[in-house]
Amino acid sequence: MNRSSPFPGMDPYLEDPDIWSGFHTPLFVELMQQLNEILPTGYQAKVGMSQGAVHGVSERWHEGNRYVKVLDRARNRVVTVIEVLSPSNKTTGQDREAYLMKRNEYLGAGVNVVELDLLRGGQRMPWGESQPPDASYYIMVSRNWEFPRAGVWPLSLRDTLPFIPIPLAENVAELVLPLQECFDAAYRKGRHADEIDYTQLPNPPLSEVDAPWARKRIEEWMQCDA
Repeated sequence: MNRSSPFPGMDPYLEDPDIWSGFHTPLFVELMQQLNEILPTGYQAKVGMSQGAVHGVSERWHEGNRYVKVLDRARNRVVTVIEVLSPSNKTTGQDREAYLMKRNEYLGAGVNVVELDLLRGGQRMPWGESQPPDASYYIMVSRNWEFPRAGVWPLSLRDTLPFIPIPLAENVAELVLPLQECFDAAYRKGRHADEIDYTQLPNPPLSEVDAPWARKRIEEWMQCDA
């Protein structure tokens, strides 16, 4: 079935580490392609790997870690990065330490950071003194000219993924990236509806509040094929 997820926003079944690894990279590709459709002349989005991607920022990542970078071609430097957290980034250990170091280096180098935490499990990223409301998912946008302040969007399982601002420079108009559209395209093209067994419980499990709602969504979705 090449079809959309049963859920209006994030699909909790994708959070299983065995499934997430196959969704992570296609999502980056969709983000890159959407950005290149709307970036002004002189900017380019690419999917970055762990080796030598950000001018002024060292690379100490576990091989295979990907992100989207936006380059200012005139200045030959990365101005914005989009990070999508993986389970290993939220688990105590080398990968989390490396990600936190990388995050700090981005901010110290004046790179705009857009961080997508679409995983309910694991440890949240440090936020500083201001803690956002409790939520299932978070989007953080740090504009270099406003640092250390940043915008944070808390999201529930029932929320559609929002249009998110992509900062470039203080004197350049921000872009608006349709995150839900990118998510839906990555889900369909990856044929995840075929891969996921929606008759089972997701990993990690849902809360007592969300579980009945999710089951109803899945039942209605399955009835469309009956």
